[in-house]
Amino acid sequence: MISEQVIRVIIMAMLAAFGAVARLLSQKDNAPVGIANMISGCLVASFSGVMAYFVCDYFVFQPNLSFVISGISGWIGPQMLDVFTHFVAKSTGIDLKAVDKSDAVIQRRREP
Repeated sequence: MISEQVIRVIIMAMLAAFGAVARLLSQKDNAPVGIANMISGCLVASFSGVMAYFVCDYFVFQPNLSFVISGISGWIGPQMLDVFTHFVAKSTGIDLKAVDKSDAVIQRRREP
């Protein structure tokens, strides 16, 4: 049997994916939305929505508030992942500027 926690995570991912679809369909430029773009947007949104749910669950938010925050995280998408990155870095003491510099050094080493 599927646990209640797993069902909640699936619901949060679906809500976040709906947020991504709504954002893609409400774009003002009237450009056609490709299926690959929609799928990748839904995957990123689902991931950020589930991450938001885990944060809400950790802080023991009410379920309805968790639903709302997960949906908004899906709408925001990649920007919400940046928020989580800075939150985790600040709470763990990781210096993001040092990480960015080391990534740049690794990138330069790979280039011929």
